[in-house]
Amino acid sequence: MSHSILASVASPSQILYNHPVDVNLVQRTNTGDSISNKIQVNLRILNRRSETAEKEFRFELSRADEYDFLYADNITRDKFQALAKECQLSVDFDQFPQTVVDEILKKSERREPRVREPEEFHANGESTIQFNCYLSADRSICEFESVNNTRLHRQRIAIALQAVRGEELLTHVIAIAKNRDMKLKKYKQDSEQLNLKVRKLTGEHERDEAKIEELTQELNELRADYDNLQTSHQDAQSDLELAREELGNFREGKEEAEQQLRDLEDELANVESDLQRKGVELDELQILYESEQVNADNWKQKHAELSKDFDKLKYIVSTYHKDCPKPEFVKSLDHKKLAELDNELKEKAQLFEDMQAQVAALKNQIETLNAEIVQKDKQIAQLQRDKDEAVRSLLVYQTRFPMASSATASPLYYTPPQQVTTNRFMSAGNAPVPFSPIRSSTPPTPSYSYRPVLGQGNANLLGSGQRMPLSNLTANQMARTIPKQTQNTPIQEGSVLHSLQPENAKNVT
Repeated sequence: MSHSILASVASPSQILYNHPVDVNLVQRTNTGDSISNKIQVNLRILNRRSETAEKEFRFELSRADEYDFLYADNITRDKFQALAKECQLSVDFDQFPQTVVDEILKKSERREPRVREPEEFHANGESTIQFNCYLSADRSICEFESVNNTRLHRQRIAIALQAVRGEELLTHVIAIAKNRDMKLKKYKQDSEQLNLKVRKLTGEHERDEAKIEELTQELNELRADYDNLQTSHQDAQSDLELAREELGNFREGKEEAEQQLRDLEDELANVESDLQRKGVELDELQILYESEQVNADNWKQKHAELSKDFDKLKYIVSTYHKDCPKPEFVKSLDHKKLAELDNELKEKAQLFEDMQAQVAALKNQIETLNAEIVQKDKQIAQLQRDKDEAVRSLLVYQTRFPMASSATASPLYYTPPQQVTTNRFMSAGNAPVPFSPIRSSTPPTPSYSYRPVLGQGNANLLGSGQRMPLSNLTANQMARTIPKQTQNTPIQEGSVLHSLQPENAKNVT
């Protein structure tokens, strides 16, 4: 809105300014004190002609919350001359209203944005222009004051306004009432329009709420589907990683099984040599035990004969002493002879006890060797089972993955079975060893050859002591190379062979 008031006056009464202004209201009391309040008053400046057709400016102050607060004054040229002299104004009569409005606009910044002069504001950023209204004690006069304190000068404009009463006040109140009636009608019309818009927006809001609920439900379903897809994707990733890990473990297990097979063969060879050495030691101890047993029997027989002779001698001596008493020197000789015989008998008895202790020690040593041999037999049987399972695993793996086994692993060899010709309980001429009580407690264990694991039943394929790569055998030949006791052995769950079974092969990628 343009507030330029310098336009030509074309009508008898022209409104130059009609806007609220923030002022500091100072009301004097009868006691001489004053009350100050920050309020907002409406300033109206009119350009009109008096009854004598003289140009004048009418200044009116009013408050919207007090109907009887109406003060006005008509500024003619004569009054302006006195005012200009009192306030030291440098403007002419026609520019006076514009000067007041400019001060108001500077204070309220109602003008368009522009570069403000530095002297229009204090150092703290507040405006240097202040508006004050001074009410008299009887509220008959209101002095409107504009003060501009700059760094260079202080400009003050004070206009004394008289209280308006009578018909002018009534006209003012009626105008305010009409204005408010018009505003009220407009507010009602606006209210009805707003109610229509509200009802329309309410319907749209309800439809939007229903649509939002549907979209929210669809969004929740999409989120659930997304979460399920995420979970499925993670499970698939986990399964893929597990499959890759199992495949790597399977390949490592194949290499470990091959190495374990070679280690088992070496360990089996060591156990066979150790078993043969123990058999030789047992044969030697058996021979020593038999010889000591013969000696013990001989000493028992001699001891029995000496005991009989000693009893006879005691009987003869006692009979001799009863029949004919001998002289003292003969008695002493007899006692001496008896003492020597008794000492000799005690020495023989002690020697017999030592022989018995030695025989018991030999028995314990033989029993210990027999227990070791039994343990070695169990260990050999376990190694045989482990070796058979490893061989079966390799056979199944090479059957399922012939390209991988031929490209990544070296061929396995096996040795055909050797014929068992002798054992430690057979002599060189196959003559049986004489019966022994210790031999009767331990059954004879043949010295098996543990090499024919992969060669049993293939005498028509290989000669004695020959080796053939496992990859050169056909499926039927490989099936025949597995011993029957190995074929009937149950497959342990969790082993490499168990993962290669047809019903479990789907878990390996």
